Amino acid sequence: MIQILVLKNGQEVLGECESRQVTMFNDTCEIAHVVKKPHLILMSQQGPILMPWLSYSTDHADGIELFGSDVLLIVTPTEILRNKYIEVTTGLVAGQPAKAAYSGLHLAE
Repeated sequence: MIQILVLKNGQEVLGECESRQVTMFNDTCEIAHVVKKPHLILMSQQGPILMPWLSYSTDHADGIELFGSDVLLIVTPTEILRNKYIEVTTGLVAGQPAKAAYSGLHLAE
């Protein structure tokens, strides 16, 4: 499911997210969020832009694991942001909603 994870450091990460329970080295259990093809959401004068996050990592496509303690909240993106993410990560152009929260989204270069 495509979701926005707001991290403790204030970064907003958009990606395909799934949560699972992991056992830590000291035998305690913690929730981990695996985010595939993560992108940072950055604000510009033209509106939000998407920038690949940790794209230099070999885990970028398979998923970056974030511990639950590093995530403040998880929310569902607007339809226009979700569609832009799909376009950026797959090349497919999805239909635009009738009323968008932002007039345009831009990919960081």
